Amino acid sequence: MRHIILLLTIVIALVISGCQNEENTSEQPETNGGEKVSEEVEFETVQMNNAPQDIQTTLQQKWLEKSTFTVPSGDHLYIIITRGEMPTGGYSITIDSISKEDNKLLVKYYTTDPKKDEMVTQAITKPFTIAKIDHTNARINFQEIKKSSLQ
Repeated sequence: MRHIILLLTIVIALVISGCQNEENTSEQPETNGGEKVSEEVEFETVQMNNAPQDIQTTLQQKWLEKSTFTVPSGDHLYIIITRGEMPTGGYSITIDSISKEDNKLLVKYYTTDPKKDEMVTQAITKPFTIAKIDHTNARINFQEIKKSSLQ
């Protein structure tokens, strides 16, 4: 009888330790030569008139100043970047990429200014961009990048 209890105890200990090892390996992030792997997140650029009303309202409240923010709406998350009020046309914002690593999203974007002698609209403008992604609870970080002027 003692042998059976000892054998059962050993089997249970092995099963428990085997399960713990399996859980630990599945929780570790994928790596590529020691570096964490990030994946690109698909996004859709949305025009103001195609955005839901709650997105339009929020944007109109914040577009006078430079800001980056997100607004959940339905099954989507809207990522919005504004440049604030500009003296003329010719200013813009473009989202270059959105990538996910662990439970974080990184939104990389760049801005464009009018060239010195470029003909532009002579009116105050409020440049912004809106991107739509599937809803997520991931933390979102923004990074402005420099784009080469040779495009």
